Amino acid sequence: MPRQGFAPRQQTDRAGDPVNVPSNENDGFEGLPWVKALRDGLTQSDQRIRLSGLTDGWPIVNHRGRVIRDAMKCFYERVIAEAPPRGAIVIYALGGTGRGEICPGSDVDIGIIVENIEENQHFLRHLSSRLRLFAPRVPGLRNVVKANAFPDLKDREHFDLKSLVALLDSDLLVGDSELDHRIRRVCRGRAAELGLDFIFAVNQDLRRFDQLHPQPPGDIGGFHVKNGKGGLRGFQLAMWLYSFERWIPSVQVYQQVRSTRRFDREGAPSANVLEAVGVIFSTRCWIEQRRAVQAADRSRDSGEKLASSLLLDAADMEAFLYRFGAGGLTKLRNARDVIDSYRHETMDRLLERGVVVPDTDGLVVWGADGLRIGTDALFKDATEMFYSLYCAQQRFLLPIDRAVKRAARKNISESLRGDPALIKLMVSPGPVYPAIKDWFDFGVLEKMLPGFEELSNQLYQPGHRAATLTRAARAVQRLEGLEYLDTLKRSAVTSIDEAYFLRQYQDIGDSGRGALRLALLTDEIPQTLYTSTAPSGPTAYDPQTYRESVRRYVNEHLSNLPGLSGPTLRTIEFLLLKKRELLKWAEAGSHPQVLESWRREIDRLHSRDAADTIRALALFAYAAFDFRNPQGVPRIRLEPEQWQKIQNLTQNLLHGELGVGGRSFEDHYFDPTGQRIGALLPHRLLASPHVDNSLRQTYEGTETLDPQRAHRIIFALTAVVQTGRPKVELKRDGDYYRLTLYSWDFPGLFWRVAGALHEMGCGIRSTDLYEIPDPAGQATDGETLPPDERHLIVDVLTFDATAASNEHWEDELKRRICSRLENPDERLSDNTAEILKPVLETLYPQLTDLGDGRIKFSCNSPPSDQGTRYAISRLLSDRAGASIESIVRDGTRDWPVPRMNFYVRVDRSIESVAETLRDDLGDVAMDAEVMV
Repeated sequence: MPRQGFAPRQQTDRAGDPVNVPSNENDGFEGLPWVKALRDGLTQSDQRIRLSGLTDGWPIVNHRGRVIRDAMKCFYERVIAEAPPRGAIVIYALGGTGRGEICPGSDVDIGIIVENIEENQHFLRHLSSRLRLFAPRVPGLRNVVKANAFPDLKDREHFDLKSLVALLDSDLLVGDSELDHRIRRVCRGRAAELGLDFIFAVNQDLRRFDQLHPQPPGDIGGFHVKNGKGGLRGFQLAMWLYSFERWIPSVQVYQQVRSTRRFDREGAPSANVLEAVGVIFSTRCWIEQRRAVQAADRSRDSGEKLASSLLLDAADMEAFLYRFGAGGLTKLRNARDVIDSYRHETMDRLLERGVVVPDTDGLVVWGADGLRIGTDALFKDATEMFYSLYCAQQRFLLPIDRAVKRAARKNISESLRGDPALIKLMVSPGPVYPAIKDWFDFGVLEKMLPGFEELSNQLYQPGHRAATLTRAARAVQRLEGLEYLDTLKRSAVTSIDEAYFLRQYQDIGDSGRGALRLALLTDEIPQTLYTSTAPSGPTAYDPQTYRESVRRYVNEHLSNLPGLSGPTLRTIEFLLLKKRELLKWAEAGSHPQVLESWRREIDRLHSRDAADTIRALALFAYAAFDFRNPQGVPRIRLEPEQWQKIQNLTQNLLHGELGVGGRSFEDHYFDPTGQRIGALLPHRLLASPHVDNSLRQTYEGTETLDPQRAHRIIFALTAVVQTGRPKVELKRDGDYYRLTLYSWDFPGLFWRVAGALHEMGCGIRSTDLYEIPDPAGQATDGETLPPDERHLIVDVLTFDATAASNEHWEDELKRRICSRLENPDERLSDNTAEILKPVLETLYPQLTDLGDGRIKFSCNSPPSDQGTRYAISRLLSDRAGASIESIVRDGTRDWPVPRMNFYVRVDRSIESVAETLRDDLGDVAMDAEVMV
């Protein structure tokens, strides 16, 4: 490449090898076009970081990683030209995304293998010195370079090339060519087993590598693992991480693999987790390869495309058993369970450190880093493959080992339980009928759904087998009838009645849809829960007994399912009870009194959205009374006049709820204040996983913007505006609480809340504050706050629960917080000095100027928080006039002990802030965000 801005002069090293060294006084990089491009790219990235919301993290990582990667390639080309190495050279891990920026804790790791270490001392020394000079220009590139040489490849402490390949974590990995060849041989063999193409960056001209194997932005070629652990297993995980969604086998995933090291000592993927990924990935690759061959053959013969990507014929199943053995199904099932367990552990860990980005189908973003681990997608894919393979094996009765077959049946029946997996499926926006049908066909629906066990038990009672199978088939077919609406378009529907039901199906929210599906699935179950004195026979129906049966079923079975809220349970009960009333009024006609009585009952549900309850009622009738009349198990069928009466009944209910029939309920659901607040809600708040005030459901499944989530925020903030009083919500999960505060903001608000928690013996973990402009002000959107105007806040704070925590304790905590916030001028005793005195010598405080009036105050986190966060936040507010934005724990490896980061806004310089804190904290170190 052109050597611009660089005038070399000839020198020799101690071995007499010529080395070109820059003659000018600078580092030899000033004025080069690619250095200027690096500086401009980082500056642009810094600006985007400051303006970004939670959903912008991955695009910024893509951009920043591409900028640094391109610069590092130019750097290596230049260093190689200055001190040409002797023999072959391999360079791994060309780049990173930067420490202290988008992904704290990451660095730019560089692995280099030369053909002969002794003959390339000049190159390695020169590379080390140039890295030291170049490091300050690249955030995340360490200025200390370690060189490790491994001439003896038989050292089994580090290398066992029969089972794995280990590369130690270093910024400069040096080995001889034999290491390179053996790595290549082992990796290529393993990749061939998986049916993959093995790609290795082995070219002095790295541009050719890009031309041969184009990489998406942010992904960097090569692979890297840590401390001799991971190796091919980590390498296998790497291949899946990149190629899962696209099914393009390759190894262009350095960025993801490097980031998996962040799990070390924090729940690292164990060997069985990585092996499970390998089993699932190998199975999927084999299926895709076989399907590709079949699709090519079919398109060549008849021009048709293959309809399904799953194994559905006997030849496929025989090939699977031949390829993976009789235990292949059991291995796949075990791998699926391992991934499921790891998935839940990972989600629990992310409650403390991570964030979930909306609309990513379960992809986890670790601390706003670019690391994406699609454990939900992997689990779903493993489930799909296992059940499809097992179904094919059963359908064609292929002979497999009897013990394995027995184990497979047992594994299916025990692998799924009535847990959040079912609830997650019920509230998902897409169709659920295929999964429910599989569970029914495989005999595990009773394991997923409490109450179905009573149905299955009757299979062994004389005279009940046919009736029970019919009920179960009805329950499944109801969902099929409902999801028929998914296939329709409004423009193609000619029936007025069907157009009405289609409109309700498209407008209903996720929670209402989940309640509707569960009600349809469980409609037959209460009939099996009659007391021994209940009437028998198909025509004997006692309304009082049925009502008691429904309520007992909901209380004893559904209420134990994690993830179902009280309003959802009451909606399910309402739908089950109203089915027969719907039939009654469809026969007799609708009367005004039924409208009024049902509206009162809907009000008593305390539903998050009464309109969704009415929509669910209409759709429940659509599915339960068989509007479509699909072929199969006969069910109740209504006449067209009865359908018209049901439509009139529910439409009148909707008209009474919404004010104007047929229009979007958002226009009528709120008063003018609520509508104004809804228009000002910032996207960052709506996209945040915190605002749901739900610890468990937030991190399971997709994170889409549920309109009912916005409704709860709007109702709470409307109450704050109208009453002037704050609103406090508490949610406990295990050993900690999540507190959600809605209030007008004022100076010192946070430390007053923190002080109340300190008095109650609570240790704060983290906080996030979201600001909403004054609805009576001049703001036009929620992204910027007009100056000199008051504003509302939503503060989400997590803290440790105490042994004394109970319902009365929670009420007392709420009372104390509200009392302090309702009296912002009340003078409270200042005990910050007393709290900080024991830890003052070990705090090591530091201020970092982030620009735009934002400052980060960081200090060491004491082993047990005895009010430290409260004391420091009070100092920052009272002394420096700062407004707390968030408190987070630092996850980087920069410090030997954990650090606390207080992100604040101030209207003064960082120097004056340090001066005001001097009397309380002593000298505070100052730093500024690096602008390259």
